[in-house]
This record gives sequence, structure tokens and C-alpha cells, in this order.
Amino acid sequence: MRVTSRRIEEYLRAILHLRAGGGKVSLTALARQMGVSPPTAHEMVRRLERMGLVTYSRRDGVRLTPEGSHRAFGKERRYRLSQRFLCDVLGMEAEVAAREALRFEQGLSPTVEQQIIRLFAHSRAPELDG
Repeated sequence: MRVTSRRIEEYLRAILHLRAGGGKVSLTALARQMGVSPPTAHEMVRRLERMGLVTYSRRDGVRLTPEGSHRAFGKERRYRLSQRFLCDVLGMEAEVAAREALRFEQGLSPTVEQQIIRLFAHSRAPELDG
């Protein structure tokens, strides 16, 4: 099975979200979140472990390593920037923007990401009365 970097990032982001809910991340919960069978999720977790992105034990569940956390938070940041851009700049409804942001953020280069960050940082700057 060929695994794309996009799919890897989706798993990392899912683990991040499940972990934020508290408690350990079980293979069953991860499989449910990803819409796959538990054996498929387990296979991917083993692959992510070999890549140094997660650790897994029955006792502790699936945990992100520092490198896995870095990639998951980067994915989440790009998603949220994309969602905000689609809502605030393009005027999309929140529900539509949430769906579209999943695709939109895939194509964000670091240059575009930084420009969007600058755009939003500039828009929050207080206006100066002259």
C-alpha cells in the first residue's frame, strides 16, 4: 500500500485532535476518526512508528513524537489559516470553508502561508488616528 504524505498528515492531525479530547488514543478511536478498519489504522500506526512520528503501546495508546507533533501542528495551522482565508477574505460560509480548507491547505506553499499570516496580522493592526 502506497501512503502519501497527505494521508500521513491526516493521521497525525487526527491523533492530535483525539489527544486533545483527553485520555489515550486507541486504535479503535483512530480508525473511527479516519473512517477505516482497526487493522488498517494499526498498519498505518506501525508505519508512522517506523518513521519516528508516533509511539504506540496498548497501555498508552498512540502518541505523537516531537517530530510527529511538529508536523501535526503545522498541518493544523495551515488548515486553520486556509479556513480563515476562505471565510474572511473570500466570504465563504463557515461550513463550506471548513470542507474546502482541507483541500485548499494542501496546495499552500510556505511563501503563500507566510503571506496569509502577514495579511491577517496586518488586518488586526490598530488604526492610527492622524
